[in-house]
Amino acid sequence: MLRLAPLLVPLLLLSACATGGGKRTKPAKADAQPTAERYVAPVHPAVGRITSVNTRAGTAVVALDPRGASIFRAEGVTFESRRDDLTPTARLTGTTRRLGSHLGLRILEGEPAEGDEVVLLTPGL
Repeated sequence: MLRLAPLLVPLLLLSACATGGGKRTKPAKADAQPTAERYVAPVHPAVGRITSVNTRAGTAVVALDPRGASIFRAEGVTFESRRDDLTPTARLTGTTRRLGSHLGLRILEGEPAEGDEVVLLTPGL
């Protein structure tokens, strides 16, 4: 065992130098502000876009996007349609009419247009 000691000591010193060298960076200050902004979830999540409007019958059809397709029961749920500049165009309510990723809505007030984004109105806001 003592015969190996002269070989182990230089080996240990070389490995310590290899792992301990290099430039050291200063730790970040506790009061430093993060450079990236935090993502905040939207208050009214988008569920899809209007594909068809029947003003006579007071109905509209929305093509649900993948997030909106998870709505399993839309009857009585209140939605809002809005333009791309976020200007509200109508308030709508869900119906029992659904075919695949398309959902029938009843127009409560306003005048939605094809291509308007449909968002879920969160209760209490």
